[in-house]
This record gives sequence, C-alpha cells and structure tokens, in this order.
Amino acid sequence: MSQQPSLSAASPVNSDDDKVNVFALVNGVLANCLIDTGAKRNHIDKAFINRTNLSVNDSTKEELGLAVTGSTVKTRGSCNVQIDLLDRSFDKVNMLVMDNLMWDVILGREFLIEHKSVIFDFGGPKCPLNLNSLDVLKGIAPVRHFEHLTPDCKPVASKSRNFSPSDRAFIATQTAQLVRDGIIEPSTSLWRAQVVVVNNSNHKKRLCIDYSQTINKFTLLDAYPLPCMQTVGNSVAQYNWFSSLDLKSAYHQVPILPEERLFTAFEANCQLYQFTCIPFGLKNAVPCFQRVVNEIISKYNCKGTYAYLDDITVCGWTRAEHDENLKCFLNAAERCNITFKEKKCTYATDSIKLLGYNISNGMLQPDPDRVKPLLELPVPNIGK
Repeated sequence: MSQQPSLSAASPVNSDDDKVNVFALVNGVLANCLIDTGAKRNHIDKAFINRTNLSVNDSTKEELGLAVTGSTVKTRGSCNVQIDLLDRSFDKVNMLVMDNLMWDVILGREFLIEHKSVIFDFGGPKCPLNLNSLDVLKGIAPVRHFEHLTPDCKPVASKSRNFSPSDRAFIATQTAQLVRDGIIEPSTSLWRAQVVVVNNSNHKKRLCIDYSQTINKFTLLDAYPLPCMQTVGNSVAQYNWFSSLDLKSAYHQVPILPEERLFTAFEANCQLYQFTCIPFGLKNAVPCFQRVVNEIISKYNCKGTYAYLDDITVCGWTRAEHDENLKCFLNAAERCNITFKEKKCTYATDSIKLLGYNISNGMLQPDPDRVKPLLELPVPNIGK
C-alpha cells in the first residue's frame, strides 16, 4: 500500500459519540467501516466474511489483549482484501478476522499511518480542530501502555487527601495549566488516584500522582530493557564530536490511547481528571518511553545516535559526519513533532558529560561533579 499525502472525506461522515464511520467497498462489496485510532491492527467481521465468501488463512490466528478488562480474545485467522475508499484503492490490506464485531470492518493504525493525515468533515460550524498532540507518534505505532494487567484488575478509588491552603492553590494552578496544554482532561473514570505535592532539590513545588494504590498494583512489569549506562558511555567515547539533546517534558510528548486514559484518572481539588499522554509515576512509563525513542531512531536510520530515556546523544568521527548524523535526527524529530529543552542542549562539541561520565579525546572518565560529594564526605568519627 503506497503512502498517500492525506485521506479526506469532503462530505460529513456518520458519527456516533467518539466513533467515526465511513462506507467502503471491500472486494467490491459495500461495507460499514469504523475508523479507530485505538486499534493497532485492521479487523474484519466473520459474518461479513461469510456473506462475501472471502478466503481466510486459518493458520494466522492470534491472541489480542483488551486494555479495559485485561483479558484476551482469539482471532479467527486473517485475510488480504482490496478496499476502495473515497477515490482511492488499496490492495492487499491485511485484516484479522474476529467474531461479533459491531462493524463489517475496523480500520486501525496500521492503515491510518500510511497517510500523512486523515481528515474528516463533520459539517460543524466551528473552524477545523487540528490535534497535533498525536504527531509525536506519526508513522510510529503507539505503544499500548496497559496491555498487560493482572487478572484481578478492577477499578480503585483511593481515599481523598487533605492539603494546606497553599498546596490547594498550587494544585489548582498546575491542573489549570495542564488542561490548557491538553495534557489532562476531565474524566468520568471509575479509577481515582491522588495527587502529591513534593519539593524538588531546588525547593520548588512539583505536582505528582500517586498510582501505587491504583493502576500500578495491577500492572505487570514491562520487560523492555533500558540501555546499560556503561555500554552507552563506551559507545559514545569512540567518537570525536558530540551533540546532547534533552527532550522537553519527555513523557508528555507520548500520547495515551483514548481507551486507556481512564486508568490514569486522579483527583485534584475535588475534581477528576485523566491524562491524554504518559504521566510520571506509572509503573511502565520508563520502558514505554524508551521503546518509543528507540523506534524513532531505528525507523529513520539515525546513525551515531544513542538514547537513554530523554537524553539523546548524536556523535560523529568527524565534524562533517557529526553534522550529517545530527541533521538526520533533527529531521526525524521534526517529522515526529518532538520538541527539545534548548537550554539543556549542547551542539557540536568535542567533549561531553553523559550519564555520570566525562567523555573527550576517546576517553571515558568519571564526572568530577558527581564524584565530588563522595570525596568530600567527612571521615567517620567512631568513638572509642
């Protein structure tokens, strides 16, 4: 299926709440299709298969996880179909066959991400709404954050907490800003975590969410590994030129699938909100984010580029090679709408501080600033 610039429906489409329906020809037969950004794969109803006598490959059965219940369902095989949608034809679109779908066909992200954008005209009176918050994963399959939950998973509403007047004012300010930025939204979830106000090393307040008594209790650990710090340091030390890039509010650049947002619900000043993107404090936030960054580096073939969570290091043997590698990664970041904290970025230098190391001239040494507190520890005074 060749990549198209956009897929646009000029006339209003059928819409039921948050579901968008279109009609398409599937192997020449009219089918009711659901456009579903929350589905990773494409699906086709077994009853539609029976009506149209499509052939099914029974050897490709899979188990799919359901985020809401934590359970799994088995597919009935797969098939390849031709889809005629609007003025375009798509050959050999792979479909997973399932029982009792509410639609003939569900078109998921593997179909949608082949297009630069998918546009619908709902016929409303207001100006178009461009949801750029999802652009960070454009062309990259979003990571399902709550794919693996324990069998006993059930909603928990943790007990409300008391806060001082100053903390309540701080919570109100922070939540208002998060709503304006599109990072959180009002929620009707059955889950409810509690906020925590903490002071960081600079004695500034920070708003955190305590998921220890809610969804984290039922989340199985994602085994995706973090890079070994020493291995990253040794790899970077082979080069002569470096750039260090720091992602801005890194987790908040990765959206959560709409059907998974309810798990992140929390109370703030007697109101219930949920995150539209990965919040800090989730059990699998770290491996989830690392997987996304690694996929971006791999997809766009960014050479000499190493990521440890939101710390990205771009390297080169020569200045010219470094500049080419940096250009490649910055182009990938622009295409994925990734933003950086420019005050913490360093470009084209022959030495760099990374993960507790000083790297220059092919040498990897401990960062003196990190070692200094240990060297200045007072000698223990053991009484006789």
